[in-house]
Amino acid sequence: MRNFNYHSIFDAILVGIKHVFKRPVTTRVYKKEIERAPYVRRSFHLDHNKCIDCKTCMHACPCNAIRIISKDKCEYDKDKCAFCNLCEKSCPKLAIKFTNDENDDY
Repeated sequence: MRNFNYHSIFDAILVGIKHVFKRPVTTRVYKKEIERAPYVRRSFHLDHNKCIDCKTCMHACPCNAIRIISKDKCEYDKDKCAFCNLCEKSCPKLAIKFTNDENDDY
């Protein structure tokens, strides 16, 4: 068997116990949640009454986040979306809007 150095193990345990009762070295910089800028787009909204099913938004999207199936059915994948706003700009009837409301559904 190897000869253990009990002195170093005891020192390591003492250092660990000493640091348990100390205050953390890092401090929280932000005491409250940071407010988002008003121009941050969070949710996609498609107005089905304005949509003419031309699919220009679907072709303009570089991430393939929009899939128009019919005038009343649209699939939007928020995880793929880069929020580049190209679909909103390409829509001839202005049926697509990005809103700041997190709970807005298309």
